[in-house]
Amino acid sequence: MTMFKSFSDVSRGTLEAFSEEVRNLNNEDLSFSPSALKKVLLVELTVYAFEKSFGSEKATIDNVWSVFPNYKSLYPASQDEASIEIIRIFFGSNFSHINWKDTVREYLRLDNFIRMYRLGEDEKFIQKSVSVFTERLTHYKTLLNPKTVMPTSREYPPFLTKDKIDNIYFYSSSDSKKNNIKKYMMTTEGGGKRAVPEHLVKEENILKEQLNELRLPQQRKKVPFEILSTNIDEETWKTTAQYINEFIQANKQLYTDEENSRMRDWTAAADIFKLTPTNPTSNKFLYKDKVSIGGIVGAGKSTFLQLELFRLKQLKAKTAVMTVNVVDTLELVYKLHLVGLKAVPLIGKRNMAQHLKNFIKKVKREAARDYQKNPLSELSLQYVLQFFSGVCTAEILADAKESTGSPCVSLYHHDEQFSCPMFDRCGKYTVERQLADADVWVGTQSAFIHTKPNVLVNPYDFTYAELAYEMMDVIYVDEADSVQEAVDGSFLSQNILLGNKDALFDNSFLAARNTLDKRYDFSSSKTSKEWRHFVNETSKVAHYLYELIQDSAYIRREVKNYAFGHHQLLSKITKSLFKKVKQVAKHPFYETMITVDFPNSNEKGDMSLEKVIRKYIRDIDEVKIYSGNAIEQKKQEQDLTEGLLNKILVKYDYSELSVYTGMKEVEKKQLLLLFQFYIYLINFDSHFKYLLKIKHQVENILGEEIPEISSVFKNVKRFLPFLPYAATGRSFQYFFRETHGGEEGSVGTFRTYDYLAVGRHFLMNFSNLFENITQKRDLLWSLCQEPALLKVQSIIISILTWIICWKQQL
Repeated sequence: MTMFKSFSDVSRGTLEAFSEEVRNLNNEDLSFSPSALKKVLLVELTVYAFEKSFGSEKATIDNVWSVFPNYKSLYPASQDEASIEIIRIFFGSNFSHINWKDTVREYLRLDNFIRMYRLGEDEKFIQKSVSVFTERLTHYKTLLNPKTVMPTSREYPPFLTKDKIDNIYFYSSSDSKKNNIKKYMMTTEGGGKRAVPEHLVKEENILKEQLNELRLPQQRKKVPFEILSTNIDEETWKTTAQYINEFIQANKQLYTDEENSRMRDWTAAADIFKLTPTNPTSNKFLYKDKVSIGGIVGAGKSTFLQLELFRLKQLKAKTAVMTVNVVDTLELVYKLHLVGLKAVPLIGKRNMAQHLKNFIKKVKREAARDYQKNPLSELSLQYVLQFFSGVCTAEILADAKESTGSPCVSLYHHDEQFSCPMFDRCGKYTVERQLADADVWVGTQSAFIHTKPNVLVNPYDFTYAELAYEMMDVIYVDEADSVQEAVDGSFLSQNILLGNKDALFDNSFLAARNTLDKRYDFSSSKTSKEWRHFVNETSKVAHYLYELIQDSAYIRREVKNYAFGHHQLLSKITKSLFKKVKQVAKHPFYETMITVDFPNSNEKGDMSLEKVIRKYIRDIDEVKIYSGNAIEQKKQEQDLTEGLLNKILVKYDYSELSVYTGMKEVEKKQLLLLFQFYIYLINFDSHFKYLLKIKHQVENILGEEIPEISSVFKNVKRFLPFLPYAATGRSFQYFFRETHGGEEGSVGTFRTYDYLAVGRHFLMNFSNLFENITQKRDLLWSLCQEPALLKVQSIIISILTWIICWKQQL
């Protein structure tokens, strides 16, 4: 699931109605496949949304596509931004520019009577009357209504009851039809009778009541910004500090002697810092969608944050804090606990043991120092331990030796499915039982973006970031410089392309090629031809890359266990060929070679150069197939590679500047091997990226999804429709990992890092990321505003609205 429904989810009724009307024509000559009708909906809905937003006069092929990159500053004000956002949710990941133009071309080939648009001058869409499915505009208006894409709560099986506690079992996967899964039987604590202990199973009405109190997001009305805002005179945070001191004094008996001895004087702490606006226009600290606060180290930013969290709690606000690492998360949770705030840490499910180990190290280090300045102690460790998830109760009763994925909603009794009634004491729900009534959520950017609460309390399948957007009044970003860098990393995916049974290209792209190879009814389809051809070309050069890696120790050293791309390889080749290269990126040889783009030459590309390289690849093919022996083959390949390099140097008058002819033979051989590897890589890179561009069209004709790059980062992909395309384009880095004793036939895995370059925008604009959709809906939850995003950071970052400094400047 994602936060919003997909096009497939919401268009079934429209597609069925369309198909029914076409069938009722009873004309065999006018039959249309479901994929053709879906293409009609896809194009017409996109064009109609554009017309609603910008008017029909501007609806050209290129203008309509221009809304997908989401560069809002470059197009005029929209009259219906919600419709444009919905189009991006539906189709944003499908449409590169070439995909859109090809889809429109295929749409225009369909019979005129079924289309609502024709193409006029300047490639402008012109709406016309239709004689079939005449109610389509009504359907389109419904599909573009924000209510249509709002998520719906999942339905869960009933809770297991006391009369069915015998012979309960579950599987190692939630999908019991998968291969190689285990079946686990649950037994009583004594290990005898195969049944769930009766005392662990409550009545269903009690369980539902308990679960409703825990389910997220909770229904609450957000506190208006004007109430959260405050005067910036000295008394504001002094008053808050006095409240904290009074709270500590009133609850003194609840603290240990050691904790009491470590308590700071908050009134004195509040007197250390001063908050000053960078552009003084009023004496109020105003909350709005984005606020930035900066200050040098030790100026009082952390003190201000804790005081402000306490002040907002008094106003019944809920807050979240995004931290740099898990240790900082746990430390802040404990500090807030000491001043009476119920803070819950969000800790990712993976590497939990390592997180705890790191915190223990810091506790021991801090406890050995001056306790008045460093309040961490063994007590903090005891407190935060409660937030580390335990073991699933069902797994304990079934004596499962490893985690099965938590059978929260998939317990079985004689093949009848039930939800687990033990969530109220299950170790897996340790944090989930405290989220709903917590004052503050604290977590790293990774925990917010990638992690979700367990299934029973999370019926909408939201990440913590989405839940915070719905529930929190204010989200603080502590040490925003570092968090921003980490968020960028969250939008960097790692995928295995080649080299094992789960590799993306081997497992998905070749499989789709194999399917199309047997679909002779698609023989005339340009999309089918392109997919089969470019998959074959990509596969061929992939084998050539592996051959070089296997045969050359030099190439293995250059690429093994290093992230590399064709830019880095070309940079090294350029430096080897020419003396005293000051700026590689501006060297004419580098500038010439970097523009090569085989399947779809860009405007800067030199087609004649690409033809020369294509001929080189064809010549290499012939050598590999027809050469007499391995030694002769390698010599011929080296001669061809040297011939290609010399042709490029001569063609562009670089030969006189090059030092190639004066190189030693060993250096020449290594350079030629690297150049050969580079030529193979740019072939692979260009062809693979082109396959990604046309993948959606192949999915349309096959009627099934082809897993794509980044597909493993599902929690990140849900945010992409609301973020602009990277202005620098999609950037791939490659990584080769050698395999020893792995799968049969395996040499190593070829991986790619897909850098989307949108993390900064996500963080800076999170507070209003979904505003065009949410502000126009009948609210699922009683929200009155989007959350404020307040960044607390070093003074060296971006534009600041407030500066924290010492009252007494040294």
